[in-house]
Amino acid sequence: MTQDLPLSMIEIDKSNFTEAQNEAY
Repeated sequence: MTQDLPLSMIEIDKSNFTEAQNEAY
């Protein structure tokens, strides 16, 4: 994970990951 990514991008990635997990289940 690179620190070049802004916090907003990281938060978006987290939200997308959680959504994918919810859909998986």
